[in-house]
Amino acid sequence: MKKNFIPVSFILLFLINCSNESSEPNSDMPSVDWLPYYGTYLYDDNDCGGQDIQYATLDQNGIS
Repeated sequence: MKKNFIPVSFILLFLINCSNESSEPNSDMPSVDWLPYYGTYLYDDNDCGGQDIQYATLDQNGIS
């Protein structure tokens, strides 16, 4: 009886936690607008032996 208790309890726990409701999108979540970031960052260039301040644009396409 004891050797069947552990697998049965795991299966029961899995069935309780995995319901169909969790697969539906949450309509209460606000939509997130992607705002581009324009700013500076410190670029560390090991080939040229120093650091340099660069200007970066971060948007939905990545860093440019």
